[in-house]
Parts: sequence; C-alpha cells; structure tokens
Amino acid sequence: MVGVVAVAAGGARAADGRAEGGRQMPGEVSGQGPEPREPTPAAPVSGPPQPAVGGGTDWRKYLGSAIFGVVGLVLLVSAWLAYPPPETGIATPAYPTLVITTYQAMASVVYSVQPVHSATELRVTFRLFSPLPSVTPGPLPPMAEIDLPPGARFPGQPGYITALPMPLDFGSGTTATVVFLVGGHSFNADSNGVNAYAALPEVRYQVPPGSVGFEPPTLWARYQIPSAASYDWSSFRPAMYDRSGPEWEEFLTRYSGDTAARTALGIDHTRQASDADWTFVAGALLGLGGGAVLSALQELMQQVLA
Repeated sequence: MVGVVAVAAGGARAADGRAEGGRQMPGEVSGQGPEPREPTPAAPVSGPPQPAVGGGTDWRKYLGSAIFGVVGLVLLVSAWLAYPPPETGIATPAYPTLVITTYQAMASVVYSVQPVHSATELRVTFRLFSPLPSVTPGPLPPMAEIDLPPGARFPGQPGYITALPMPLDFGSGTTATVVFLVGGHSFNADSNGVNAYAALPEVRYQVPPGSVGFEPPTLWARYQIPSAASYDWSSFRPAMYDRSGPEWEEFLTRYSGDTAARTALGIDHTRQASDADWTFVAGALLGLGGGAVLSALQELMQQVLA
C-alpha cells in the first residue's frame, strides 16, 4: 500500500515538472533570444522650412497680367496705326496781278501754275486773233507784267522788286509765251488732301480802243493739284480736268479794264468723313488699350503684394 502511494506521488511530481518545463526559471539560460523591438522615430529638428526639391517661383500666377499687358500693347499700336495723318496747313491764298499791254486784241491767255523745286513757275501764253504788223504802231512793244502780292518775291531779284515786266515776242505768228519764277513751292495754289485752293490772278487788260477784238479774251487758268477731281469746288467749279489738275475759264473785259481776282476753294468730303471715322476708331482702340494696360499693372501689383 505504501509502495503504491509512493509511485503515485512520483508520477505527480513528474507531471508537474513537465508542466513547469515551459517556463524559464531564474538563473536558467534559455535557448531563444528576446523578440526584436520597433525603432523609436527621431524627434523632428526645429528650424526654417526647407524648399521642396525642384521648387521655385510659380510664374503661372502672372499669366493674367501678361495677357492683359500684351493685349493692351497690341491695341495701343493699332490705335497709332489707325489714326489718320494730321492735315498739313495750306498757305493763305495769294494771287498776283497780270498786266497785259498790247496794241493788238488778244484772243486768249493761258495762265499755267506749276511748282518747280523750291519755287513756283508762272507760264503765261498769249494768243492773238491775227499776226501783228511788221512795224509797231505804238511806242512800246506788247508787254506782260506780273505784280506780286506782299510777302512774295522773285528769286534772284532784290527784295524791293515786286513787279517784273517782260516783252511779248510774237514774231510772225500769233502766240507768245513768257515765264516768271516766284519764290515758294505753294504760291497761287495749294492742297493737303482735304482742303485745296487755287487763286486766279487779277488781270489788267490794256488795249487801244481801235484794236478791240470781236469778243472778250478768254483766260484759261491751269493748276497742278493732285486728285483735283475728288474735291468739291462748289464755290467756283473748274471748266475741265486734265492729268495735271483742274482748269478754270474766265472771260476778261473786251475793252481796257480790270478783271477781279477769284479764289476757288475745294473740299474733299470723302476724305474728310474717312478721317473722322478713323479718328473715332483710333480713339476707341486707344481707350481699350489703355484700360488693358492699367488692368495688367493692377493685377501685377496684387500678385506681388500677395
């Protein structure tokens, strides 16, 4: 009986020993190492923020200012191109006095004005009804004289000479031509594309009573005015136009006497209206362009201050 109890006690102790085999006793070395632990994250280092790799100024925020600026400059340049050129001033109408002294009646006088270099050429051609006799019946041959208005002068002549006579050489024919040079490029006629004028001279016709012609002499006045047909000459219409310009017809007195000077004024209404329209367009473009540039500057300042 005692043996059976001893054997049972030994078996119980053996079972307890196996149960405690899974625990490490103090001082006992185990065959397995400790389990690994996760590393503790390092504390962040204080200091100024560092820029991101590849970062920089974001120029996209200035895109709106750039667009406004470019559009404004384009509009300003367009306004400058659209604005019509300013009208150049034209000279004050000035006319000379043509004095004709003859003992044979004149049929016609052709008064031609054309600019040459820095002067104006007055070419006057006279035509008789019939040839002059071989012997001059009067004390003086036929003469043509130009009297200049105040301020005009003859190139190469002293300033105090304002009247220049020239003899008329008809020879055995019926025509004679004389040429006068007057200082200034726009004497007696001028134009600027919108306004124009032509000044017909005063004519003093002196002929003896016994040499009166069958009809009054005709004065033909020709001027070189570009695009003369585009002007409205309602004050005194030309009789005709040719390639060089307009031509006016005026009847002189049949007997000795004066024919008053006349000034023909022309206005190109089409050009005038076109200039007004383009001036309006240029003003509108100028306002839009200025507004766009100001908007670009305002937008830029907001971006810079932000």
